[in-house]
Amino acid sequence: MIQSYKKHLSLRVLIAVWSLGFAAVLALIVVIVSFFSVRSALTRLQAESVRNNLQLVGSDLDASLSDIESFANWCTIDPNIATYLTTLKKQTAEAASDDTDLRKQMLSTWEHFRNEYNAVGKTEFINRAVISTPDGAQYLQTVQNNALGFRTDFTKSIMQASFFDPLIEAPSYLWIGLVENPVSTHTTAEILPVVRPIYSSSSSEVIGFVYLEISPELFTSCLSGLTIPEDAEVFLSIGDGHSYAYQSNASAVSLTEAPLPDGVIDVPLKIDGFHLYMIPSKAEIRQRLNFYYRIIALIAFFILVGGVFIMHSLHVSITTPLNGLLRKISLVSQGDFSRDPSIESDTEFGSIGKGINMLSENVESLMNRRVEDERKKQALEYEILQSQINPHFIYNTLNTIKWMATIQGSDGIADMSTALSRLLRNIAKNKQNLIPLRDEKALVDDYFTIMKYRYGGTITLQYVIDDPETLSCYVNRFSIQPILENAIFHGIEPKGSAGSIVIRFSFEDVEGFSPAACLLIRVRDDGVGMDQAMIDRVMKGGDEDAHDFFRHVGVSNVNQRIKYTFGTQYGISIHSEIGTFTEMQFTLPVVKSLPEGTPETLGSVMANVEHDA
Repeated sequence: MIQSYKKHLSLRVLIAVWSLGFAAVLALIVVIVSFFSVRSALTRLQAESVRNNLQLVGSDLDASLSDIESFANWCTIDPNIATYLTTLKKQTAEAASDDTDLRKQMLSTWEHFRNEYNAVGKTEFINRAVISTPDGAQYLQTVQNNALGFRTDFTKSIMQASFFDPLIEAPSYLWIGLVENPVSTHTTAEILPVVRPIYSSSSSEVIGFVYLEISPELFTSCLSGLTIPEDAEVFLSIGDGHSYAYQSNASAVSLTEAPLPDGVIDVPLKIDGFHLYMIPSKAEIRQRLNFYYRIIALIAFFILVGGVFIMHSLHVSITTPLNGLLRKISLVSQGDFSRDPSIESDTEFGSIGKGINMLSENVESLMNRRVEDERKKQALEYEILQSQINPHFIYNTLNTIKWMATIQGSDGIADMSTALSRLLRNIAKNKQNLIPLRDEKALVDDYFTIMKYRYGGTITLQYVIDDPETLSCYVNRFSIQPILENAIFHGIEPKGSAGSIVIRFSFEDVEGFSPAACLLIRVRDDGVGMDQAMIDRVMKGGDEDAHDFFRHVGVSNVNQRIKYTFGTQYGISIHSEIGTFTEMQFTLPVVKSLPEGTPETLGSVMANVEHDA
């Protein structure tokens, strides 16, 4: 009783430990997987949101920069500006002198230039637009809220700036970042310079250049539309190596040059050389994660509560029936086989209790049944021994009949007695599964001798042996005889007239077989033939219900023995034509020897086939 209590106690502890442990592990896995999944999803969604916002701002910047580039391109290809610069160049070269005409042309060109400047729609961002001769001596200028400038050293300051030569010599637009304004003397405000050469319309000669001062407000005005959390940062990069932090407060906005930190989200603009960057807000992620943390904690709590409930349910549903089963098993071990209804119920333990009750009630009947089985087994062994004795007595009697018929000159009776005696001797003595084909042929000859006398000589049997070596190959014992019997009873006998049977032995290569060389045995009769339904019935054993020995060993039996011995690729196939013929073909491997002392099993026979091949 103490041992039973200890087992029950340990099982209860195991149930508690496994239930709570499983619930705890499951809760931990859910928490970990949920945490990383939610954090990854929130980070991804925040990055996509930031990228979308930057792309919206970037599209505005792309449009503004594209308009500025278009204005600069217009300045380099406009024919009026080119004509004016060409006139200035000729005047300088020839010292021509009609100042009135030149001044009219200058005013006309300036008005044309000013109108295009206003038409761009970006005058609030283009602080200054200048068209100058290559030496800077003559120029046209338009600025915000100003008309025309006349300082003689104005363009000299531009041409002496460090950015001028790299920009004018670049094959296309080159963005070098924000630089100090070379023209202004009363402010340190930075600008984004644009410098492009103006070529002659008739040659590749440079006849002037266009200079634009772009205000940083172009960028800050677009970036001001972003909603930027307190701990987030926005950066703008211009050209190679120039990055600027966007700073916004109640008083002003500005761009301050600063290196790019790690973890920024990059959005390139369509205009080469410009990128927008943003560091996402960590506080925003934490705020969203806190909500999901509460949900995850709630899920984990319910899992643990569920684990406790499962533990209690298992304890209630297992402890009581288990005690009953242990008690009943103890009684059975003491020899009490009476039925105990208390351990039976509709649960799994109740099913076990029913099984124990049935087991305890049937122990005695099972023991009696075993005694009865032993008795039947002895009786069967006796019957088998008797069945072996009877053929010996029969073929000894047939031998006596044969000698008496020979003495009296009854040769037919003597031949039939001899043939039947040999058949019975093979049934009683020969237990081999595989025999040479010549021995199987002798069995067929004995059987046909009996059939020949039975049908009065109306049936003929002919052998066609393509190669004498075929007679040395091993085949299943009593395999051809059932096929010959089938030809007589199902082919020729229903015909109602004389018939012939041809058995052919040959070696042939058969496609799809390995090895390809096979032994083919064809049994062909000129009987009534068979339709497909009858062929299927014969192959399935549908005509094997007779009690005579040879009819019992039918076509289906032979086919199965061949497959079992040599492999499923070998066996019997039937070809027939109603009213004309039926041909049954054996496809067998070429086996000319068997290992001595080894049963003719599938493994040994096929190993020998591979050796012969």
